[in-house]
Amino acid sequence: MRLENEAIFDAAQAFLDEHYNADRCKKLRWRPDTETQVMQETRSSRRLKYDRDKSIIGIVGQLQQSGKGNGPIIRDTDFINLQKLQNHVVCQAIVRFIRRL
Repeated sequence: MRLENEAIFDAAQAFLDEHYNADRCKKLRWRPDTETQVMQETRSSRRLKYDRDKSIIGIVGQLQQSGKGNGPIIRDTDFINLQKLQNHVVCQAIVRFIRRL
């Protein structure tokens, strides 16, 4: 996906570098205080799953597929095209493997 789209991917990485905050990767909950019934905000002590590469795909993919998840982005955008698939060593190995089945 990055090949021939380096500027877009570099910008997405820069955006993550500038705005990522590990503390925000904890689930946020609102609960009423048992005594006052005033809503209290707390964060879980456990971190939610974070994958930088998936985040970059999500950011870049929104340029063509607003609101979609990474699966449809990978499937439906032109960041991966036939030429890239045909020239990629790992993709060629997968095709050879499937043909042998």
